[in-house]
Amino acid sequence: MMQPKLDGWTIVITGNWNVNIFQPKWMEEQLGLSDVVAEVFLGPDRYEVRILSNNLLVVPRPDRLIIGTTSQIDENLASMEAIARKVLAVLEHTPINGIGINFSFEDSSPTSDLVKQFDQHNNNLLIRKIAAPIIVTEIKRSFEMENCILNYILNFSQEKINLLLNFHSEVTSAQDALARLDNNGVLFLKNMTTELLKSVYNNLEE
Repeated sequence: MMQPKLDGWTIVITGNWNVNIFQPKWMEEQLGLSDVVAEVFLGPDRYEVRILSNNLLVVPRPDRLIIGTTSQIDENLASMEAIARKVLAVLEHTPINGIGINFSFEDSSPTSDLVKQFDQHNNNLLIRKIAAPIIVTEIKRSFEMENCILNYILNFSQEKINLLLNFHSEVTSAQDALARLDNNGVLFLKNMTTELLKSVYNNLEE
């Protein structure tokens, strides 16, 4: 069954972020969040703070701000967008260069018929000449939509299918990013995505 991968349901705003601003007290006072908890992750090459508030997740990085959720229900998706809007309004002078809305899905036990639909991409002369088993196939496409670019990344094998849909817009300011959210809100794109996938996956989990 094709299921949402919630770690890939995000709003990503790229730019030059001052990560030190995103303290729990500031987020409660300026963004209206409640029950804010900060978690620190230490890695060999990165120090990262993740801020949790009920069903929302905010990850500030120097080059991007990631806003996610622990549930794909409409109320939480609307809250994701509301926080993105508040951040863009409060930090309106932050240099912003892009905004993306992402939806990720996974089928951990795809049917053979479903895999065959995608496997036709491997039926070309060069691949046949290699004459070796294919372990994983990745397909990338970019579509020019009316108000954004849709980046489609499909990764599949006999055991698993992963799909990422990234609705990306290049912007020049926080105000420009807000205008893009007006044109393509999270719920609008979520409904577009699920309707699209339902036309292919009869067993899409919502």
